[in-house]
Amino acid sequence: MKRVILQRQMELADSSQHINIEIDQPRWPRSDECSCDYRIMSGGQVSAVATVSGADEVQVVMIVFDALRQRLKELFPTATWLGLPVDIAFPRAIPYVAGFDTYKEIETMADKHIEDKYRIP
Repeated sequence: MKRVILQRQMELADSSQHINIEIDQPRWPRSDECSCDYRIMSGGQVSAVATVSGADEVQVVMIVFDALRQRLKELFPTATWLGLPVDIAFPRAIPYVAGFDTYKEIETMADKHIEDKYRIP
C-alpha cells in the first residue's frame, strides 16, 4: 500500500497551472534495497511516475529529489516553487561517484565561494 509522505505544489511561471509532487513512503522490496515512488501531476493528469532505489530511506529520498529536479526541468522548464527555480525546490547533492576526496574538494570549493562572495565585514 502506497502512502504519500511528502508533497510539494509548484507553479508554471508562464501560467496559473499548478504542478503537484507526491513522494511515497520508502519501502524495502528486498532486504538489501530500499525503494521509493514519486509522481508529478499537472492538470489532473499524471505527467510522470518513477521508482528509485537506494541503500536506505535517507539515500533513496535524496535520490528522489535529484530525479525530480531533472524530470521537472525536462517536463516543465518554467516550473517554480515560491517563485524560485526547480534547482532551489529540489537542490542538487554533491555526487560521490568520483570518490570521497573529490566529494570533499567540491564541498570545500563551494564553501569557499560562498564565504568569499558573501563575507560580512
